Amino acid sequence: MRATRIIWEGAGSHAPHEFDGTLIPTRTGLAPTCAMCGDASPQWSADDAFSDNFRPLSHLAQLYPFAVEGYPLSMCAACVWCSRALRLRCAPFFARRDGVWFVPRRSLLSALLDPPEPPFVACAPLYGADHGGEAHGWRAVWPREPALPAGLDVLNRLQAKHVAAYAGVALDRMRYPLQWDDHTRVMVDVLLWRDLAARLGAMASALRAASVGVTDTRDALTTLRAPVRAPLAVHARWPTLARGLSTYTRSAWWPLLADIVPLPDAPPRPEKGSPTKAAPSSVEAPSAPAIVALAPIPRPTPAAPLAPATPSPRENPKRRGQLTLF
Repeated sequence: MRATRIIWEGAGSHAPHEFDGTLIPTRTGLAPTCAMCGDASPQWSADDAFSDNFRPLSHLAQLYPFAVEGYPLSMCAACVWCSRALRLRCAPFFARRDGVWFVPRRSLLSALLDPPEPPFVACAPLYGADHGGEAHGWRAVWPREPALPAGLDVLNRLQAKHVAAYAGVALDRMRYPLQWDDHTRVMVDVLLWRDLAARLGAMASALRAASVGVTDTRDALTTLRAPVRAPLAVHARWPTLARGLSTYTRSAWWPLLADIVPLPDAPPRPEKGSPTKAAPSSVEAPSAPAIVALAPIPRPTPAAPLAPATPSPRENPKRRGQLTLF
């Protein structure tokens, strides 16, 4: 079964539609099988699924392995729907035949290390998420969702990459394919990634504690080279922190892993020009110290318990532990 079928069934098996929700009419004179998944009796063509701006010519053989010579590129409802659903390009998601769950970028690593039960599909359209998809994806048309409030427009345009058309189906929770935009499919080795994520997290903590910026920290995690402007203490510890990691830097998934490791906040920097109280000089010092009665020091009181924070992202009530973004 192709990934598009799992995603389509998880979303509710709806008819293909345009970005604004308008149904796409069916066609005649098509091939007997879907060029993308091989399903029988397709009713749409590739022109209904992809525009010229999004059709990567170098991946045609991967896109249409079941194309029939002499017929137009024909596609079934599942493949067309997954190609036209804009929200699938807005944020990372997991899909099973019983649902689709979107994950915010800040929680992507933890979700990848604890995926759902197979079979499932995992996709990371980070290009679209970084270009406004994660912030505005809730405005994209999605099945069984109410209409947007008055004054809000449906999201019908986004700089993003197709992922569903290239995704693979995961059959194992501990080692499974992850589709990263449209250019790379990587294998997630959960045990290995968990160990590497802990080490990269330690490196990120050392850099951020030394007030190293976010961009320099990300570059350091990707290249394993300490930033030039990092303090000497960081440079002294760096060989120990990075020992043995160079083995993985040439892996296709290394830039992705280094990019999704959460970064801690840097400590606040002292404000420039803050007034400092200087000691009085001998000329200004009083001839005799003034006697000041000090107030008694109050007894320490225990701090009030923190109120429970609202979880973000929220949990899907139907599947405990499964994150959802929109």
